[in-house]
Amino acid sequence: MLVLFTYLSKRVITLELCFIWLKVGKDDERTFWSQVLDSTASLDIRVLCLNGDQLRKSVAEVLTLEEIQKTAQELHSDPVAQREYKDRFSEAVAKEEDLLDRLLSEPQLNRWYWKTEKLSIKSKRSLQEVLSRVLGAVYSKSPVFKNELIKSR
Repeated sequence: MLVLFTYLSKRVITLELCFIWLKVGKDDERTFWSQVLDSTASLDIRVLCLNGDQLRKSVAEVLTLEEIQKTAQELHSDPVAQREYKDRFSEAVAKEEDLLDRLLSEPQLNRWYWKTEKLSIKSKRSLQEVLSRVLGAVYSKSPVFKNELIKSR
């Protein structure tokens, strides 16, 4: 799931199906309720990510390490620094991927919304069922393609 968003006149505009809001403090939750959830679009599923602080720090660490790799000349000439950097970068990426994967593998840890309706997500399976229901409602007039027909061509 890709999450793309822009801020336009202090209003959050989503560009993809799923919008993930990282909660760090009470102010973030209030902003989620007042600006994000109230700007209802039938296409958007919104997620209030309750471990937002961890995820934000993890993504920031990976981005910082990527920037260090681009700008630090010492990494190109020092094999010890290269090895230490690679180890730390690998750990940071693994942690980031684990946290992002948990959004979908353990969806019950977050709060999911469609329009202003709170979705009852208790497992990965229930998330898949809800996503199918939402997509069916949003794209109700799109043609249905059977897998067997696609495979035979």
